[in-house]
Amino acid sequence: MSSWRERWQNLWQRLNTPLFTSQPPRTSNPTVEAISHEYLAIWLEILEVKIDSNSDPQVVYPILQKYQDQLNFDFAETISQWFHSQLDPDNIEKNKDLAKNLYNFALDIWGFPLGSRANNLEIAIVAYQAALEVYTRTAFPEYWAMTQNNLGNAYRNRIRGERADNIEEAIRYFQAALEVRTRTAFPEDWAMTQNNLGAAYNDRIRGERADNIEEAIRRYEAALEVLTRTAFPYEWATTQHNLGAAYNDRIRGERADNIEEAIRRYEAALEVRTRTAFPEKWAMTQNNLGLAYNDRIRGERADNIEEAIRRFQAALEVRTRTAFPEKWAMTQSCLGLAYSDRIRGERADNIEEAIRRYQAALEVYTRTAFSYEWARTQMNLGIAYGGRIRGERADNIEEANSAATNPP
Repeated sequence: MSSWRERWQNLWQRLNTPLFTSQPPRTSNPTVEAISHEYLAIWLEILEVKIDSNSDPQVVYPILQKYQDQLNFDFAETISQWFHSQLDPDNIEKNKDLAKNLYNFALDIWGFPLGSRANNLEIAIVAYQAALEVYTRTAFPEYWAMTQNNLGNAYRNRIRGERADNIEEAIRYFQAALEVRTRTAFPEDWAMTQNNLGAAYNDRIRGERADNIEEAIRRYEAALEVLTRTAFPYEWATTQHNLGAAYNDRIRGERADNIEEAIRRYEAALEVRTRTAFPEKWAMTQNNLGLAYNDRIRGERADNIEEAIRRFQAALEVRTRTAFPEKWAMTQSCLGLAYSDRIRGERADNIEEAIRRYQAALEVYTRTAFSYEWARTQMNLGIAYGGRIRGERADNIEEANSAATNPP
């Protein structure tokens, strides 16, 4: 196998770009220097494959899978240092190529389904932020706004750091993007960022919850002024789904009206999000419809819960444990709630089914990997054991106490 220096030289020769002669960061610690060279060699191999394949995920993802255990903070720091070492103040075209490759890699690692999601997001953030060294607002306003928008998405989904801080940072990035992405100049991009801002406000922790949800709804409705079903059916359906989630969470207005509006929005989304065309999105909307029906005030309560169960079971046709373990666990937990509330059928059977569903969810929702979801599911499991009819009462109480006294 060729050395990282040879790979880099050959790569730049093929790009017809003058080789910038700076070396990777040097250190007096030979172990650290060896690690840096290891990550640099990995990065150059990834970069070579990206350029050869024109960033085709079918080609890039197997390389990322090969090195998924090395996709960590040290790798992110290495590619950032490499990027800055290659910038040439006298060669704008080279700098644009560097920024483009780093930006495209951020897109790749954002969508990469394997490895550590937390690490992948951190790498994407580092790559986007480095690209902004070239994609300044003055020199490349469209690329600057595009990168700001993507950083907003990365921070909204970020796992590391304080959730409240991450959402605030996401909002700042989206608002920055809208300084360039105006409705007049870039209507489609403006609408996309409005949709993203809506999602961030719906997730927001700081500020009044009621105000945040109203702002989310306003942003989604603004997006739909451009994202019509005729012109942008996929994006229209996404925003309809998001509006469904916002109305289901809404505090202002009549609760019964809000849930009905949520159901209408989800049903609208399913007109485009069919199982055949978009199975993952179809399953997501089915799951959310299940939640809406489980909360529904109008109609017969027993009928609503049965409909919720049907929707959750439909979602599991796509959300298998093998293909989507986290989503599978989420829907299993939702089914646990629905069976706990179920009116039809034998009460004892329903509680047993709820317990089975919660226990299934906990196979994925471990304390280490999903501390919040684990704690919430443990609490619900404790409630189910507390109301259990079968088994010894003392044993059930012990199980309930055990689940309830397991803080994350």
